Amino acid sequence: MLKKISNWIEKNEKLILSFIISGSILSSIIYSFSFRIEPTVDAKAYDNIAWDIAQGSGYDENSAIGRPGPGYEFFLGFIFRIFGHSYEAVWIIHALLLGASAYFVYKSIKSIDPNNFSLPALVGAFLIGFSPDLITVSSMLLTETLVVFLISGFLYFLIKSITKDKAHLLSISGIFLSAAMLTRSNLSLLVIPVCIFLIYKKNYKKFFLFAGIIIICLTPWTIRNYFIYHEVRPFNAAFGLIYVGNHKGATGELIVDYPLPEGYGDLSSLDQIDFDEILKKEGIKYIKNNPLDFLRLSLIRLSIYISPARPFAFWPHLKGLVRWATTGLSSVYAGVMFVVGFFGIWVSIKTKEKKFKEYAVLLSSLAVVMPVGIVWLIVETRYRFPLYPILGLFVGLGISWLIKKWPTNIKNYKSVLIIILLIIGANSAFDIIRNLGRIADKF
Repeated sequence: MLKKISNWIEKNEKLILSFIISGSILSSIIYSFSFRIEPTVDAKAYDNIAWDIAQGSGYDENSAIGRPGPGYEFFLGFIFRIFGHSYEAVWIIHALLLGASAYFVYKSIKSIDPNNFSLPALVGAFLIGFSPDLITVSSMLLTETLVVFLISGFLYFLIKSITKDKAHLLSISGIFLSAAMLTRSNLSLLVIPVCIFLIYKKNYKKFFLFAGIIIICLTPWTIRNYFIYHEVRPFNAAFGLIYVGNHKGATGELIVDYPLPEGYGDLSSLDQIDFDEILKKEGIKYIKNNPLDFLRLSLIRLSIYISPARPFAFWPHLKGLVRWATTGLSSVYAGVMFVVGFFGIWVSIKTKEKKFKEYAVLLSSLAVVMPVGIVWLIVETRYRFPLYPILGLFVGLGISWLIKKWPTNIKNYKSVLIIILLIIGANSAFDIIRNLGRIADKF
């Protein structure tokens, strides 16, 4: 029976993939047009900045520089410039990006899976394309849909460049990563594992090529900021988040009404750059004076980051049964991604196939540095979404190894899966117990 199913999947792989991608795009569009979510808070800020750009008013240097960017703002501005101030156009393009992300993950798994099975790659595509989290966020004017697409593209072209030994593909991966960095600056750490891998492989020309592409892509925005602020600033003015996430009474999450540092007078009269500098200074000071509390907060943030008990479901447009269903789907989805994804990392690193193991170590390193870039600041559920393409890839590889070993050599793999499940489950239980009051308030 299993053999027949496997053969049918292999035979109809392209048809199944087309259904996954088209279904993903359609699901995102239906969700967006059904709820028609108006931009608020971060989304409203991106909307305003993008509309200014579309109208030719430029990038407001005093307030806009405090937002992650400028990648998403210019992306939105480009859409508004062509289609007018149309949220519908954004929703459709977001849906197309989600479908493209699913395709990139599918192709990434097919490019690197030594067993070359169809099912794992299709599962990886499905987990991205039909992610309840990614479908939900695609209906909002938030950075995550674009970032997930850029990270998915970066992974695919990086994998193809090292498996096919093609320099131009490495250049394309560098462009995708640069765009992701300009959208979310904490993703800059992804440069490090790639550079270390290229040096380890003694591909010095490719190392300089990759580093050069990153520098070239970041240079225009850095020059623009230098002329305006008279300092080297390749991204934005967001280092004040060091204080937002690390001060007396901090919880590890974003506190909207956090206490402002004392002794600086009326901080509301300052421009964004000066305000950010004060927060950064006070945040670093707090960390130096309270290293153990910083460690405690960072561990709490890591716990939140990998907790399936943090569903992407508590939005005003979700009520009653829909909220409960979204909560359940989002939690189960995160659980599958972390448990099976971590399992995929383990089996990939443990393989005896040297070349594949090298690739696995590189990709695992990317998965590790992703949370490192954010857990020392603040963490919200959506901040882990850029990790999903990497986890989706490893979910596919984990399934591939299970298929290969099934059913005779499955015992050791089953034990590892159970251990990972217990660790993720224990962390989720800890997260729930620590936040029982807040969880009750959500419902």
